[in-house]
Amino acid sequence: MIQLQVRNGELYDWYDLELSEGAAIPLTYSFADPEKLMSREAPYSGTFLLPFSNINNDFFENYFMIDLSQGSWSSDVFRPENPVQCTLLNDGVSLIEGVLQLLSVSKTGQTYECAISGGAGDLFTQMGNTKLKDVFSNTPDYRYDNTPANVIASWTGDITDGNVGNGVIRIPLVDKALSQGGRLYGDNGVDEGLYASNYLPPAHLIPFMQIDYIFRQILNNFGFSLQSTFMATTVWTNLYMSLGNGANGLKTFPYYGFKAGLSSDITAIAGADTFVLPFNDTSGVSLYDPDNRFDETSFSFIVPSNMLAVFDFSVEIDNSAQVDTWAAFNIEVTSADTVLASMGWAMEQGTILTQPFSYTMPQAVSIEYGMEIQLVVTTIMEGCIIKKNPLTTFFRWLSYESTTISGEPVDTIANMPDITCAAFVKDLVQRYNLTLLPSTSPQQLILEPLSDYIATGDVLDWSEKLDHSQPFIVKPATDLRSKDITFNDGVDADWPNQYQFKEYGTPLGQYAFRSNDTYAVGTHQNSSIFGAVAIQQLPTADWNSVDANTIIYPRLFGESNGAQIPVAHKPKIVYWNGTQTTGGQSIYIGNTLTAVYGCVTPFHTLPITDSTQSTYWRHTLKQASGSPLIGQQYALGLAKTYWSEYLQQIYSEDARLVLCQIAITPADMNLLTFDDRIFIDGIYYRVIEISGYNPVNPKPTSVKLMKLIDIGPRSLFPTDNCELNLVSTNVDGTTNWIDAVGTSQNPTLECCEAAGFTLSQVGIIPTCWWDWLSEGEGGDVTDGYDPIGGNGGDAVISAHGAHGGGVRVPRGVSGIPPRGFNPQVPIPVGAQQGTHLLRQSSKNFDMAWSQNGTAAYTQNKSHIGMSSSMRFQLQCVTSSTSSVTAGVSGKSTSDLYIPLNSTAHFKINALGVIYAGDTVTVGDTYFVSQSVVIKNIDGVISTVATTTDESSRDAGLSAPTVSIAVAAVSKGISTDSALDLKVTGETGINTSWVMDVDVTYINISGARLVSNALVTEANDFFILENKTILVTEAA
Repeated sequence: MIQLQVRNGELYDWYDLELSEGAAIPLTYSFADPEKLMSREAPYSGTFLLPFSNINNDFFENYFMIDLSQGSWSSDVFRPENPVQCTLLNDGVSLIEGVLQLLSVSKTGQTYECAISGGAGDLFTQMGNTKLKDVFSNTPDYRYDNTPANVIASWTGDITDGNVGNGVIRIPLVDKALSQGGRLYGDNGVDEGLYASNYLPPAHLIPFMQIDYIFRQILNNFGFSLQSTFMATTVWTNLYMSLGNGANGLKTFPYYGFKAGLSSDITAIAGADTFVLPFNDTSGVSLYDPDNRFDETSFSFIVPSNMLAVFDFSVEIDNSAQVDTWAAFNIEVTSADTVLASMGWAMEQGTILTQPFSYTMPQAVSIEYGMEIQLVVTTIMEGCIIKKNPLTTFFRWLSYESTTISGEPVDTIANMPDITCAAFVKDLVQRYNLTLLPSTSPQQLILEPLSDYIATGDVLDWSEKLDHSQPFIVKPATDLRSKDITFNDGVDADWPNQYQFKEYGTPLGQYAFRSNDTYAVGTHQNSSIFGAVAIQQLPTADWNSVDANTIIYPRLFGESNGAQIPVAHKPKIVYWNGTQTTGGQSIYIGNTLTAVYGCVTPFHTLPITDSTQSTYWRHTLKQASGSPLIGQQYALGLAKTYWSEYLQQIYSEDARLVLCQIAITPADMNLLTFDDRIFIDGIYYRVIEISGYNPVNPKPTSVKLMKLIDIGPRSLFPTDNCELNLVSTNVDGTTNWIDAVGTSQNPTLECCEAAGFTLSQVGIIPTCWWDWLSEGEGGDVTDGYDPIGGNGGDAVISAHGAHGGGVRVPRGVSGIPPRGFNPQVPIPVGAQQGTHLLRQSSKNFDMAWSQNGTAAYTQNKSHIGMSSSMRFQLQCVTSSTSSVTAGVSGKSTSDLYIPLNSTAHFKINALGVIYAGDTVTVGDTYFVSQSVVIKNIDGVISTVATTTDESSRDAGLSAPTVSIAVAAVSKGISTDSALDLKVTGETGINTSWVMDVDVTYINISGARLVSNALVTEANDFFILENKTILVTEAA
């Protein structure tokens, strides 16, 4: 007997709905259909009719009566927009457990049209458009104070007010370009950047929340639980999502102030005394402290963040027993030895007081995080009593204006991305290719990677159940295949994502595959809510070197006209890598020194090994490779780990799709799970779909099966032309391959291309490079080609043909660009211009970097004499005739450079304005315009010419001196190439200086390499087909 049981919620009784005699309830069971690669639809579904009856009409609230109003919402009555739990049973055995949906009502036919969905369908139905932040019921539990102490504590413990759990919230080191210098940097031994107090306040960092915690919170909210081995591994539990992804900082809770009173009267006051008023009650009548900022033990207000604040206080005194003729007292609002405000009163003996003494600050006072504010009273009022009345004796915080969000309570949930729960779950299910199936209970879901789930269950022999009277159709897998598969996280707004797309035309970390099946059509693309992230090592101030190679962090800033700017970006998905050491020098978080920092990267383990999982679909980007925490290895992408085996089953030349009729009984359906292997006539299959199964009238049912293939070791990219398997990627950029029996083999062009790599061949020995780089003129790794001599003339081969040495190979059929991008090439502090600025950097072409302003790079047709033009803006202050160095934002070094074998013209416009002095007028001005030409040939620096173009000033002032010379202190570059710009002032006159410096460089390093080149009568070089310049034998 078939039964359909329903109920409106866990707390309510089951209804047995009435079915029509011989009613058909055709059901479809579908799982991991390759034609719907990105979807996880309900594994069970069916549409059927229920008759009008007293029981059915009562349950459906007579929905066919249009003139009836359903009244206010209630969870114990039927509403078509709310999920209804249901179970379909056959002789007491459950066939389906899921949700029932009313589709329509036919008054003519007197039927209710209904549908059942189970598992994922139930979950997604319930989630609907619910936003992520809406599943966190008690928002204040997730609040934390944005302090240095909490940032550091988040790396090892729980900082939330509600103690939601260790590791739920982490605040790692990231760069959003919110610091006054535009980005993070640090030079060993120099108290600047991360080595300076408050350069990186907590307000410039953002929290990350554990993805496992969010995922379980969503499922719990909708009444589901998890059964998963995968979700207990650190590959999953160490995943985090960034919060506060906007450009304008974190959203915080407002402060609600406090009002503190006395728990008892103060008596026995000495004739002359000084003491802290012992306000020790914030819970009495009219008293409050919702922010928990008042310490009732020390009688102090603990300042939570920097602010401008207003306080008031009131004191009721009973002077009826006053001893002295005149009594007096003075109250000070203090912090340590600092008096913020004070007020005093006097009382004449015999004049009984009828009103309290009250005081409100007339203006806000500036207070800082961590201060302890108290009321200190100095008295001469023996015999008087201070009354505890909370209406007349109190200390109160009236109002405030924050001067920073550091220290303020962060509203963690308000900083959640504005996305739906469904989008969040869908992304992760696609990303890790997860099942989404009901377990023994419809409310318990199985979530495992499909590669770990498919074909791991029982073997069910259906050979005898095959209906041989019906067609047994074998089809090629073409119908299951898409022509193109693309997995990526889009192009986010931060600079690494923008750079990757502009330079290579593909999103960061993309996997792309095109099938060679002529008849495959269509495209499959994932639905991503996350943004890819790139990391870097902490650079020095000049961006040209790294002093602390163990400090690595994500770059989350954008770029506008070359300057780093905060940008709104997608939520970032990263791995928590624990705490890492800062190296030889501690860094500051706010005003707190720490020798370790919280580290997040795209990589599951550090340093990277062959088994390291990344958050990229494919690891296409070398980054921070100079750090011992990263190394030169290649991490696994999501496509290879979680999708390649599944895709091989579809794109293999042995893939087959079978359509047949199977005599399935209710007992068979009860036993079947989607991880089972189906055995028919010597072949193993997996079930893709069972359609039209009718438990009321079992008969042969249409079944779609897919042949299971033992494909052995898996290549990343499905291909019919490669018979080798990639087994390792090596530090030197090469790869190793084996054949089907495990014997090492030389790679083929087809296999190398299928992996998205680059094949080069010296003689008859091919090498497949996962990291193909050519050599530049100075021996540094470059992204372009060497215009002088290439890399020695080795041939580089791809599907697009052979190329001369040193030329970057176009990407192959995989759609993945060759991975030579070096993310240590930086963005300078100031603006930049020029499409190839970052590729024609000081690392590649010995050209200087602009530190504060614009920069552009060019080279002439012969590639000899590369040039750049830059603009810097430097500042300093003078107060004597001693020379002072001008620097960016007033730094003590100018950070100007004259690269080796370069000549530079400096045009200096120095403007000084007097802001203080005894005998001068504030606002008087100096101006000096000067031109200087300097060259550095083989390390010898000399001044070619110095010309003062203009020197003017207000009457009575003396002429200042502006000069440029070799710097005394190295900034990570050899001392003989660093220059300082200095200016002298006048004694007793304080002058603020700003200097615009326009520099034109020309670098002739390339010319020196061809000093023995052969030339034609027209004085042109002999240039061979491979772009090599012909030189003499002596050369």
